[in-house]
Amino acid sequence: MSTLSTNAWKRKSMGPSVRRADTQKSSDKKVSEPPLAEEEEPAPNFVATFGSNMDDLVNFEHNFLQAPPVIPSIIEKSFQYLMTGLNTEGLFRVPGNNTVTSKVKRLMDIGRSDLVDFLANQPEMLDMPDVASLLKLYLRLLPEPLFTRALEGEFLSILEITEPEAKYAKFRQLFVQLSQLTQQVCKKLFFLFFQVSLNSYKNKMPPANIAVVFGEMAGVFTTAGTRSGDLLSWIISNYGPLFEEEDMNNATGLLLCRTFAGHDQKIIGLLSYEDYILSFDTTGVVQIWNSVTYTFYSTFLMDLELCTLPVVWNSRLWCLSRKSLRVWEMSDILDLNSSTAQYNQINLEVKTLSNLLVVNEEMWIIGDNIVVLDKENNPQVLSELPSTGKLISLVKDMVWITTVNEMIEIWDPSTKTKVKSLEGVINGTAEHILLLENLLCITGEKEKVGVMWIFEPQSCIFLKTVSSSHSGPILKAAVLQNHICTVSNDHKMIIWNSEFVELSTIPVSHSNAITQLLIFPTKNGFKMWSSSEDKTISVDFLPESYIQKINSKDHLEIKRPLKSRLPTMLPYRAAGQGDGSESLHPPGELTSSPSIPGITSTPPVANNLHLSSSEKRARYSSRRSLQPRNPEEPVTPLNTTKTIHITSPYTPPAPPPVIEETPAMASIKRQEMDLRKRSQSSNTTPKPKANHHHMSPPDSGVKEAKKSKRNSSKAPKKPKE
Repeated sequence: MSTLSTNAWKRKSMGPSVRRADTQKSSDKKVSEPPLAEEEEPAPNFVATFGSNMDDLVNFEHNFLQAPPVIPSIIEKSFQYLMTGLNTEGLFRVPGNNTVTSKVKRLMDIGRSDLVDFLANQPEMLDMPDVASLLKLYLRLLPEPLFTRALEGEFLSILEITEPEAKYAKFRQLFVQLSQLTQQVCKKLFFLFFQVSLNSYKNKMPPANIAVVFGEMAGVFTTAGTRSGDLLSWIISNYGPLFEEEDMNNATGLLLCRTFAGHDQKIIGLLSYEDYILSFDTTGVVQIWNSVTYTFYSTFLMDLELCTLPVVWNSRLWCLSRKSLRVWEMSDILDLNSSTAQYNQINLEVKTLSNLLVVNEEMWIIGDNIVVLDKENNPQVLSELPSTGKLISLVKDMVWITTVNEMIEIWDPSTKTKVKSLEGVINGTAEHILLLENLLCITGEKEKVGVMWIFEPQSCIFLKTVSSSHSGPILKAAVLQNHICTVSNDHKMIIWNSEFVELSTIPVSHSNAITQLLIFPTKNGFKMWSSSEDKTISVDFLPESYIQKINSKDHLEIKRPLKSRLPTMLPYRAAGQGDGSESLHPPGELTSSPSIPGITSTPPVANNLHLSSSEKRARYSSRRSLQPRNPEEPVTPLNTTKTIHITSPYTPPAPPPVIEETPAMASIKRQEMDLRKRSQSSNTTPKPKANHHHMSPPDSGVKEAKKSKRNSSKAPKKPKE
């Protein structure tokens, strides 16, 4: 297909008749619609996108575009757009709309690639087949195949080699002989074809079908017809050993390895079981992946609206809905020969269910109440929560429960009794609980900023609140060696050190909130599985060298390690312990709290709702004199149920020494008292004369008279002597 020259485009754009006709046509259109390509002025000294040499096109775009890509912009923009539609059925095989693609082609052929943005629907509303057709057209119109005519015979000879390692070596030997630009374009295309083939269970485009489109029909890489298709199919199927291993060895940051787009609804999370990864969406569709080969395994339909991520217990999958609990055998779910799987349903007579947790040999379920199931699935209702429970986690042999009204309840699973209640600590929205070696981290959001609330779990003491640079709630957190990774809905991952200082911020490939993050160590780094509300699952690789790099480049000023700051932090007390706040419990019911060294236990006291204002102020004053607990003292395990008062170890200073009163001092004191009483007498009564037999010092009488005059506005004048 031929393209117009520069002079032809100038003559067409400057012709008065064409300009008037275009103006008349555009006047009938709405203002909000994008202009036609014919109305745009060509770029100076432009190079047509379609049909031109790649080197000439890249040189032009580097001079004309403000942010030029390393490869031709048509390939880069198509890649970014097509990666968002990997589950499109018949991708690359279904043709696009010729009318729409022709407008975009004419615009790019006058050098105006800056006006084309597929993700922003500019200049036209394009869908997946349209962009795929533009990419196929560009590759088909290249002056020379990507593997070049000089090397295509040697590339095709790879098919005759039977040993896999010899094939890999021959391909790498020939691939490095291509130009740097061609190598980058080929790697980008092979990665796109590989991601499309990974989702072939959804889009019906395995490597063989992609090879037919770009190999046999288009001749993009070689011009040998069927043999070209066979070569391309082999390259796509062996993308891992050919390219991915080398990329992982040379990676300097987060490297995207896989993108799975099999779900049609939002994904609520991932679950790891043996060599499989299970992903769940809100409608109960389960996608199962092989975590070793990173390939799709099967799909399982539960026909259940999930309210939280299921758990695996005793080789069974426990799934919670709003009203009931369903249990499947994992062997039935993973059996490919079984079309259906039987399940057991347990109906719980509670209003709302929200989360579940395996504690020892029992299943704890929270909602409006706390329900415990034993091995025989016998339910036991322990208590009614003050509000609907949200998160539940096993921390140091204690069950921590957060509720939607920012409360924390701590339970002893052995005695099934509440040990402690914390109120007012989580002054935001809690999203996830992460247990570290000696600390507990609850992530969430406060005033539209991602935060972490840090606790000392052994003694249930709140330490501090850590703010992050996330522009949304911290939805999930995971441990990465001795670091912490947090994710949010702002499309980035933050890595923290053990002192909760941000070391690095890494963009992620998801376009919506991340709902789960699983980290698995590998030989030279870490594989990160993440799910998102954008209906995709990503597998990324983070090299271990990157962790070492951000540690060595950590130029942030760290004041002191967190452990050294612990003694300076005040312990947070149980609700209703004389702090002037309302208790979790009604009047007369007692709150429970563990025994903590340095804090003396007193007989149980009810909440402070019945206290007077003066008594509350007195309690508040005693609260302000709290001293930190000595961290070197042993901590008593949380196995007792006591109500505590926190008493201050502060010792007031000794009172000043008492001075004995002499007779002269007593006489002066009596004179001053008599004078004060006479000054406060009736206004009509004149002030009597001073008693000269017991004369006071000359200045004392004058001072008292002036003082009494100020205190009484109607005091009589002093009589003349």
